[in-house]
Parts: sequence; C-alpha cells; structure tokens
Amino acid sequence: MQIEIIKFTVPGQPQGKGRAKASRFGNHIKMHTPEATVAYENWIKQNAIAALTTVWVPTEKQITAYVRMYYKRPKSGSKKLQADRESGVVRPTTKPDIDNVLKAVFDSLNSIVYKDDSQIVSVNAEKWYSDTPRVVVELFELTHVGL
Repeated sequence: MQIEIIKFTVPGQPQGKGRAKASRFGNHIKMHTPEATVAYENWIKQNAIAALTTVWVPTEKQITAYVRMYYKRPKSGSKKLQADRESGVVRPTTKPDIDNVLKAVFDSLNSIVYKDDSQIVSVNAEKWYSDTPRVVVELFELTHVGL
C-alpha cells in the first residue's frame, strides 16, 4: 500500500547533478559542488517546500518515487519527427541522463521530505518532450499491511 507524501513540479529544463570539483590549496584539496548544481538543488527544495501543505517531519519509512522529466522539444526536424516527439513515439535521448537528474532531485530532498535518500526503495523515471520543460516528482510512503 502507498500513501502519497508529496507531489510537486520543478519548472524549467531538467538538470543533472554536476560532479564535484577539486581545488588545491597548498597541500590541501577541497571538494566543492558546482554552483549550477547548488542553484538547481535549491530550486528543487523551494518547490518541494511550497508543495508541503502541512508542517512536515521528514519520514523514516521506505519511499517509492515517480519522476517524469519533460525536456524542451527541439524545433528542428521533419514534420513526422516533430509529430513523433509530440505523441511520445520519439523520446529524449539527450543529456542530462536520467540517473543524474534523479541524483539532483533525491539529494535535494534529504532532511526535508525524508531523512535520507537511501530510504528510496523503488523508482519509476521517464523522459518526455514538452513545450513546457519541467520535472514532476511524486513520492509515496510504503506501508505493508499484515507483515
């Protein structure tokens, strides 16, 4: 059985989590997250917090996630290709990869929706084309009856 925790939309082109960069200061190496990733994760957090309708304590239960990524539909291509993109016959195979977008989404929700993204035990993720680029996130608590 699933109980919905939250459903929210992150407007804008889906972005993946960037790799940490290393900076050297003498004998010390410091790792830092790229600014674009920090900004995108903060944008995800803002949209998630706005969707929480009650005071929320991060859950410690198992989570299942449904994430749909809508990429801006390219203007180039034949009429048939454009129609196939619109109908979903042709779907995005461009960057960012699904796993990198998921990493950005899931990391940004730590300590907000759930204690840690390690609680996510099931994921359904899809890439689509749209005139309105966005990421739609639905998270559910898994409850087991009779176990």
